[in-house]
Amino acid sequence: MEWKDYSDYGPEDFLTDDYFSEWVLQPTKENEAFWAQWQQLDPARKPFVEEARRILLSLEYVRDEMPVESYDRIWSVLSDEMTQSAEMAAASRRKRPATAPRRTWPYLPAVASRRKWPAAAPRRTWPYLLAAAAVTGLLVLAAAWFFRKEARFFQEEAPPVTYTSQFGENRSLILPDSSRVVLAPHSTLRTGTFEDKREVWLEGEAFFDIRQQPGTAKPFTVHSRSLDIDVLGTTFNVNNYNGNTQVVLHTGKVALRRGKKVVVMKPGELVEFRAEEEQYQLKEVRPEPYTSWVKGTLTFEDTPLETVAQRLFYQYGVHIVFRDTSLAKEKFSATLPDANLQVVITALKEAFSLNVKAEKDNTYIFYRQ
Repeated sequence: MEWKDYSDYGPEDFLTDDYFSEWVLQPTKENEAFWAQWQQLDPARKPFVEEARRILLSLEYVRDEMPVESYDRIWSVLSDEMTQSAEMAAASRRKRPATAPRRTWPYLPAVASRRKWPAAAPRRTWPYLLAAAAVTGLLVLAAAWFFRKEARFFQEEAPPVTYTSQFGENRSLILPDSSRVVLAPHSTLRTGTFEDKREVWLEGEAFFDIRQQPGTAKPFTVHSRSLDIDVLGTTFNVNNYNGNTQVVLHTGKVALRRGKKVVVMKPGELVEFRAEEEQYQLKEVRPEPYTSWVKGTLTFEDTPLETVAQRLFYQYGVHIVFRDTSLAKEKFSATLPDANLQVVITALKEAFSLNVKAEKDNTYIFYRQ
């Protein structure tokens, strides 16, 4: 891909750009790398890119143009019908008796009305009706073709797709069954074909809003590193950044599977499965702090600083180092709306009266004054 000048593009320009649409709807390693590098070189355009991508993903339609041969076939049928209708109309006109004169002057003497008026020429309305019928027929046939095509699209298997997100990026996705996913930074989601099963594979963190399919009990399965999560229709958060799998259920019901053991969760519960210990830890929580990142807010509630440091690495790709190792055990509570890296760094610095030194390799060293 040769570099294109996107320096003056706005959201509407990106929406009409083929390479941009391909990146959003059919991401590959090549276009992912291109757009990641381009946004680094022109960060001022990143809000426009995000807005255009959000709009494109929210359209929920299938781009599929009608083939030329379909147009030709439709017009051929209409042409034959128009020719037959014209011949029938002409034959009918030849056999039609002369129409009686219209008495447009009723106030004239009665004798005048007995005058032999020439036969009125029939009004030639059939060409207009025929044209209207032709257009209507074309629209009906085109609509039938479109809806048949749409129905076939959702019946056929969808090709597997792999989605990735960059550091500092929340990526919104719409899956083939209309379920919605928000992919957390530095995460990967791979989809199946959605033909016989609805299933995805997650590396990192994501928030799921799974749609029930009317008339079917086909479950939706999220394959995490150490667990399988079955769901029929619900909202929940999955985090497996560090190898363990943490699930927070917001609404509905999910079942966690590990071998023959199954754990059924209720809303407001958090389950963490530690793979090395083969143990489940379940507790009741408020789901909001665990899903606030979806709306750009970072929430910490009595969170050890070492856990905060891990979160910042996965969120922004930075390394946090505490010179005083005892700091890592201290707990941090804060709600940071519209959070970015500098906001979080400043909050940590002020909360614990620390100095901070930024290194060149995305490392921040915190130490006491």
